[in-house]
Amino acid sequence: MRLIEEVEEVDNVESIENIAPVSPDSSKWQRFRPSPRKLLPRILIVIFLALISTELVCRYAIGLGDPPLYVADSKMEYLLQPSKTYYRFHKRFAVNRYSMRADDFPSTKSDPSEFRVLVIGDSVIYGGVLIDQADIDTEILKRELQQELKRPVVVGNASDQALKRAATTGSRGCSGFAAIDGGLLLWVGQGVQ
Repeated sequence: MRLIEEVEEVDNVESIENIAPVSPDSSKWQRFRPSPRKLLPRILIVIFLALISTELVCRYAIGLGDPPLYVADSKMEYLLQPSKTYYRFHKRFAVNRYSMRADDFPSTKSDPSEFRVLVIGDSVIYGGVLIDQADIDTEILKRELQQELKRPVVVGNASDQALKRAATTGSRGCSGFAAIDGGLLLWVGQGVQ
């Protein structure tokens, strides 16, 4: 009985044709549509925040913020900027005062028993920015020689193209080669280019 009463109530509702259409230009809708003057600053703020967040993600999450820099050189075209330590892709990249990818060392031996090695090689010896300074071949060689020889060891990594060219052509443009001071010179690679 109750179900029949509810159906009768539904039948008394006006038909769809008798309901007036709602205009999209009604005052209700005007309140929710911002004017172009208010919309432009909001869009600019969103774009600015997106750029800032992209920069922060690239710099700190990915590690793109600190690339190794090169400087022009009159005798060798270009060199790594000397005396810099970079962090690229969360890996340490150290360049000494001679523009070698190695920790800094003095021009003269700090200890008479110090053994010095200059390694000239290709990109494998250089290591690239994706390999941490402690994991490149010359740093591993330095640690192993120190353990084996039981004395201080300095290893220079002259595998950058400009340093390699200077070493193989006898250029006096790099004073770092004089700093080897009676040590060992290693050529590692596929041959003289």
